[in-house]
Amino acid sequence: MRIAGRSGVFFSELFPSRVRGAGVGIAHNFGRGVAAFFPALVGVLSSILGLKAAMGIGALGYVLVIVGVLALPETRGRQIA
Repeated sequence: MRIAGRSGVFFSELFPSRVRGAGVGIAHNFGRGVAAFFPALVGVLSSILGLKAAMGIGALGYVLVIVGVLALPETRGRQIA
C-alpha cells in the first residue's frame, strides 16, 4: 500500500523521539481500524438506504481524512528532536 509507506515518514515528524515508534504505530493502526469499519457500514446502510446513499455516506470517510490531515501542524523547517 503506497499510503502506508508515506504515513510513517509523515507521522514520525509529529512525535517526539522518546515515543516516536509507539506514536507512529498507534496512529497508523488506529487509521487501519477505522478504515476496516467503513465497508461494513456501507453494507449495512445499503440495505437500509440503498447503495447510492450508502456509498455517499461512506465517502464521508475520505472527507474526514482530508480534514484531519489539513488540521495537522506543518513541520517544514522545524528541528525534529
